[in-house]
Amino acid sequence: IYTEVIFKICVQFLLTSAPYLKGRVVLMQCPKCKKYLFETGKDSYIPHREHVCQHCGTKVNTRKKVIASPMEAAITELQKKTDLSLRICDICDFYPVLEGW
Repeated sequence: IYTEVIFKICVQFLLTSAPYLKGRVVLMQCPKCKKYLFETGKDSYIPHREHVCQHCGTKVNTRKKVIASPMEAAITELQKKTDLSLRICDICDFYPVLEGW
């Protein structure tokens, strides 16, 4: 339950407390391997134009500085499907790439 609380705090911060990220966190799919990019480290909080797929190493360039993350899309999809509060295991079932985040 402690991990779930930390996770919800992080998501809440990412989506509401950091206004400079509004419209900058995007769902991005690798054009080569078709897997979703999930940036880590400083790339997970500083928008940028050059992204690298963690699965196949393909470089993906964007016009706008963004952060590639399935987090916001996963939460939005899950909220459409249920009135229950989200749990970490729910999100990981929907987007396995988030396991261990």
